[in-house]
Amino acid sequence: MNVFDRMREVLGELGQPKFKVIEVTDLPARLDKRNIYIVGEGSYRWFLALLCPCGCQEVIYLNVRHDSHPYWNIKAHAGTVSIEPSIWRQKGCGSHFFIRKGRVQWCQPFQKNK
Repeated sequence: MNVFDRMREVLGELGQPKFKVIEVTDLPARLDKRNIYIVGEGSYRWFLALLCPCGCQEVIYLNVRHDSHPYWNIKAHAGTVSIEPSIWRQKGCGSHFFIRKGRVQWCQPFQKNK
C-alpha cells in the first residue's frame, strides 16, 4: 500500500460514522444500519447482529460464546466496540472487514460498493 492509498483510507475512516452498540434480550424485527446489536441476558452474551456495511441489507450474525466455534471477541470502547477476528461473508456480497472502534475497516481486495 503506497502513501496515497493509506491517506485515502485514513481520511475515509474519519468521515465514516461509528456503529452504536445496543444490548438487547431479543433482536428487533428491523435492524438499524448504524447499530450493532449484542443479544443476551445480564452478563450472558449469545451473539451479535448487524446489517452488512456494504449496503446489501443482509443481516450478519456472529457467535460471541467462547464455548462454541467459531466465535468473535468483543472489545468495548466508549459507546462502541471492536470485533475480532475479521468478518468475511463467504456467500452473497463477499464483504470482508473488521470493526475497529465502531468503524468498518475493509480488507483488500474487497472494496465497499461505490
